[in-house]
Amino acid sequence: MGCTESTADKVSPISDAGADAATDVQDEPDVASDAGDTDVDADVETDIDEGDVEQDTDADIAPNCVEDQCGVCDDDPTNDCVQDCNQEWGGSAVEDECGSCNADPADNCVQDCAGTWGGAALPDNCGVCDEDPGNDCVEDCAGTWGGSAVEDACGTCDADPSNDCDCAGTPGGSAAVDNCGTCDADASNDCVQDCAGDWGGSATLDGCGTCDANPLNDCIFDCNGVPAGAATLDNCGTCDSDPSNDCAQDCAGDWGGPAAVDQCGTCDTDPSNDCAQDCAGTWGGAAVVDQCGTCDADASNDCTQDCNGDWGGSAEMDLCGRCVDGNTGAQACPTLELTPVADASVRKSDATSNYGTSQDLSVHAQSRASEARTYLRFDLSGLPASAVVQGVRLEATAYKGYAHGGDGNVYTHFVGDDAWGETTVTWDNAPTAEPTRLGHWWLWYNATPATRLGVNNSAALAAVVQREHDGDKMVSLRLHSPGYDTTYRSREYSNTAERPKLRIGYLNASTTTLEPSADAWTEAGSTLNNGGDTSLEVMPSNRGERNVYVRFDLNSLPAGAKVVEATFSMTAYKGHAYGGNGNVYTHLVSDDSWTEGAINAMNAPPAASDSLGFWWLWYNYEIENKVGRFSTEALRDAVQGEFDDDGTISFRLHSSGYKTSYRSREYSVSGERPQLTVKYVIP
Repeated sequence: MGCTESTADKVSPISDAGADAATDVQDEPDVASDAGDTDVDADVETDIDEGDVEQDTDADIAPNCVEDQCGVCDDDPTNDCVQDCNQEWGGSAVEDECGSCNADPADNCVQDCAGTWGGAALPDNCGVCDEDPGNDCVEDCAGTWGGSAVEDACGTCDADPSNDCDCAGTPGGSAAVDNCGTCDADASNDCVQDCAGDWGGSATLDGCGTCDANPLNDCIFDCNGVPAGAATLDNCGTCDSDPSNDCAQDCAGDWGGPAAVDQCGTCDTDPSNDCAQDCAGTWGGAAVVDQCGTCDADASNDCTQDCNGDWGGSAEMDLCGRCVDGNTGAQACPTLELTPVADASVRKSDATSNYGTSQDLSVHAQSRASEARTYLRFDLSGLPASAVVQGVRLEATAYKGYAHGGDGNVYTHFVGDDAWGETTVTWDNAPTAEPTRLGHWWLWYNATPATRLGVNNSAALAAVVQREHDGDKMVSLRLHSPGYDTTYRSREYSNTAERPKLRIGYLNASTTTLEPSADAWTEAGSTLNNGGDTSLEVMPSNRGERNVYVRFDLNSLPAGAKVVEATFSMTAYKGHAYGGNGNVYTHLVSDDSWTEGAINAMNAPPAASDSLGFWWLWYNYEIENKVGRFSTEALRDAVQGEFDDDGTISFRLHSSGYKTSYRSREYSVSGERPQLTVKYVIP
């Protein structure tokens, strides 16, 4: 026991009986235990508890004795038990070269052929050491491990491939068996591995990388080409994964179409025709605000502009063609309303009958056998002597008729002979009318009676009325139509408002006579000035041409004057008719800067080519005062134009055949000086 004493030495017996008991306990513990006799243990414990056994003191133990982890107590540390690889004190388990810990040496790992402890490398039959059994050499057909002999398709085993017959049994043939067992010489049809590694298999990779032979479960590409993507094409062909922006059908059923239903329920793509609210607030309503601010759907009551441009104004055109009343500040010109002093119809089919006392006036189509014409005569003596006719309005009230076709106008013609009698005129004796038409009206009938007013306000008719007023103060007119029948009320009709009428608008004219502010005559090729002479010479070009220049100042006319007539006159006192054209022509000279004291043939301004008028005076060297004068519309218009322009007008006089000498403005007798008489009105 080393440094320790035995257990028997540690116990001091008190008596023989106690020694025997102690000896029994020490030497035969297993007996009592094996026999299962608990009484012995109990007795022993009792004896010990009762102090029958005494322990040695500390002085009996060796001083350097140490108990190790296995319960051995001695003073030799070199034999102390240690932990094995399983961490058991005094255990016998040992860790082998592969790191395995157990107490069985037969289980220890060994080195493989590659020298690797616990390795899996094995040498094959060709002496190759590795861990891949798949590359182990095999026995060729000749029984040689790793040999190159191959049994060809004809059963010949050797290492010479050149004499091998192919799979089709052809020696040296090129046919080969592919991985699917097909034998042929076409390498292009050799089977290939599918995505699952199966030779000739039908498995394919779908767009999501899944490999199988079932095309029904293949994932598909979305419209953006993304496998199993969420993008879809909407009905307008837009591809994305946002359903909120998918196009919708418009009101016309077109996907993504621009058609829209407006507030009136109309579906189209034109926003410009969308109905709008009218002035009454009704969508698509027809109410509009007229220029006077009235909102309704009745266009017939819309206010209109008067002749002064005022909406809803009361200004109107009078018979003189002027805008009067309302806001114009102007009053209507004087008017005279006349009813015929005589009227009658004449009929071709009853050529000798008179209808002067009838209450009807007939105008029947010239194209028919029943042609009828109407004659009217008006007395103009009620017009003032100074009246200048500005406008006329011939009216006739029809109450029935028929449109046979063709030209249905009712034309007015001037009748120069006023001697026809109302109660005696017939088709056969009716006076002839001038062929020039003085205006017309058009009324349509289809056998249904209705009151309609025919109106002719032609300027040509006004000119005839002015002429006849200046003449015998009677004017006769004839009405006829090429294609229509109309029947009018005559002056004998009981209702005076429906009788024929001639309304005349006029202005009272004023007349002023002007003398030249400058006059002179020039002689061809000469620089001589003759502005101070008391005579003015006109000589034809083949006799040493002499021309007369005359200038008038128009500024004495009132502002705004309207020239209605102009008359130019000069008093001649001698001359000679050489022959040829003896007319003396007057031309407008637009350049008024010439001066009476400086003008000559070399610096005289040119004249317009068109003549304003002419006169003809015949002389054969005698001395006699003769007045040449003319009044034309061309002269009137020239005077008006120059009055509106610079207030000055110049003339040049010449003749291609006659010589005449005239009194100049320097002549002592004022009545024989050149004169420009201007008749005008103030509109």
